[in-house]
Amino acid sequence: MNLHHLLLFHVVAESGSITSAAEKLGLSQPAISQQLHALESSIGASLFYRVPRGMELTEAGSILYSYSRRMVQIEMQAEQALADFCGLRRGTLSLGSSLTLGSYLLPDLFAEYRRAYPDIELTVEIANTENISKWVADGILEAGFVEGLPPEAGLEAVQFAEDRLVPIASPDHPVCHERRITPEILCRYPFVVREAGSGTRAVAEQEWKRLGLWPQVSLTLGSSEAIKRAVMAGAGVAVVSRLALGSETATGGLRMLDVKGLQIRRPLYRIIRRGYAPSPAAEAFFTLLQRRFSGS
Repeated sequence: MNLHHLLLFHVVAESGSITSAAEKLGLSQPAISQQLHALESSIGASLFYRVPRGMELTEAGSILYSYSRRMVQIEMQAEQALADFCGLRRGTLSLGSSLTLGSYLLPDLFAEYRRAYPDIELTVEIANTENISKWVADGILEAGFVEGLPPEAGLEAVQFAEDRLVPIASPDHPVCHERRITPEILCRYPFVVREAGSGTRAVAEQEWKRLGLWPQVSLTLGSSEAIKRAVMAGAGVAVVSRLALGSETATGGLRMLDVKGLQIRRPLYRIIRRGYAPSPAAEAFFTLLQRRFSGS
């Protein structure tokens, strides 16, 4: 059954005459009559009685009209749903963020997005960079925000800001009594590090490799918060994101170390699947992100 013919039939049934339908559709009366005849031939039944004052539905026409009416209603609902979707009045958005960014940099941006678009259901998964990259590549997440090395093949990455990794220790750690701290001296002490798959760990390891050094790992933990607590307790030294340091350095619980010749900077990326066209909801979040970090 031709859907165009079905829509034309519906307009005639609603209008009650070919003349009125022709005016609504901007078609000639013979053209409508011809298409109605084609529809009746394909069905094998007459759809209208021709009466002096217009058209009346046959029994077959009444059956078909009940379906055409539902079709038109579904079409209108679809148009409204798409209008709401494109106008950010409905929809969902699934994002992912690395632990550092999701814990320290982006939470207030997530809150700003919710205030601006309260009808969009926002879900944010927070995990290490490796997992977030995989979930974006697999289509589980629409976009992700990660730090570290360039993401794997199959992803498009756009840098939106830059971060700095800084060495830390507790104030009473022996390294704090060194007159001059170099990377070589720092690496004499046990390190507390993030787990494999962490962007922080990947960037730090790349820097140690560049310097020809390999720190002694004494403890591996799954978050910056856990690392800070372990360092404060004397478990070793560490390299963490500058974003992760707050009151601990101000109150003296941790000390940022001035290590000569050690400058570890890393890009922060927005990632999506290669060739993927972001939804209006995602584009709106990217706009907020760009506005927030345009000066970074």
